[in-house]
Amino acid sequence: MRKEQLMRTVGILLALTINAASAAFLESDFPEGRRPGHDPIEPRPIPLPPPVVENEVSHLISNSFVGRAFHYRGLTVYPLILRRDLDGRSYLSLDDGFGNGSLQVLETGIVAEVAIANRSNIAAFGMAGEILIGGKQNRMLGQDVLIPPQTQVRVPVYCVEKGRWEGDVRQFESKCSLSLPGLRSQAASGASQDAVWGKIAESARTLGCESKTENFQSFYETERVRKEIDDYQKGFRPFWRGAMAGLVICRYGTIVGAEVFGSSNLFSKLQHKILDSYILDCLHYPEVRPFRDVDERDVRNFLDAVHRAQLIYGNTPGEGRSITVSGSANGRALSSGGVVVHLSLFGGASLLSR
Repeated sequence: MRKEQLMRTVGILLALTINAASAAFLESDFPEGRRPGHDPIEPRPIPLPPPVVENEVSHLISNSFVGRAFHYRGLTVYPLILRRDLDGRSYLSLDDGFGNGSLQVLETGIVAEVAIANRSNIAAFGMAGEILIGGKQNRMLGQDVLIPPQTQVRVPVYCVEKGRWEGDVRQFESKCSLSLPGLRSQAASGASQDAVWGKIAESARTLGCESKTENFQSFYETERVRKEIDDYQKGFRPFWRGAMAGLVICRYGTIVGAEVFGSSNLFSKLQHKILDSYILDCLHYPEVRPFRDVDERDVRNFLDAVHRAQLIYGNTPGEGRSITVSGSANGRALSSGGVVVHLSLFGGASLLSR
């Protein structure tokens, strides 16, 4: 009898030991004592890798940061500052070259092109939309161009004066003016000459600046428009502080475009005429209130869209390559030696779809 009781007691103790060991094993499968059905473990978020810089356009935007906005009469401008200048070359601007006589722009006998001769010892940069005064008709550069030292190239242009094709003067000069961003966008998309003339005629009616020869330059020289631009320039004087390499421009709460350079020094040669062109654009629109201010996050998203854009590379008349940016961002760039010299970004539809 005692033997049976002893065996029963041993059996009970053995069963308790096995159950305890099993429970300990099951608890070890669930950290912090959690069991199925009771506060399941939250999956850890996996951080996404930063965008990979695969081209010179993305590299320029990744190297830029957005400064504090400056507002004046419906125009909001964000400065763009480079963490470091990517383009260390020195350039001659068209205005510099005309001023010191080292650049000469001549008629070729073809409406859609001019010849630019660079007699200096450094490369000359011409920005798409810069206005050339003289010849048989005033023209604007159809694309960015880089003219090597001691070189002459033929450059595509658009006529920006419809009612004149005369005169013995073969040379051109500069009055430091730049066409509207809408005209530059048309040129970037390869618009027809008639489309450009149509845009100029529409602007003339809106601004009240109609001229006998439908001359775009007359917009800048009309007294009322000149006074308006002077007022904006005075308003923006405090803005020009520090080394910038570009601008993002907003009109009444809408991002109109961006101009970004690989060199802050080259941008400084063109900054005032660039802002003037966006001021002239703003004068096309009545003051709209209220409107939502664009914030820094909106600007950053606008710029960062280039990382997802399609890039199409092409040739240029001079040095470097042209780059069409299309898709999530739309614009045109000029690169040389793997570095972007200048990038323009526009709002609107894809350039490749036009």
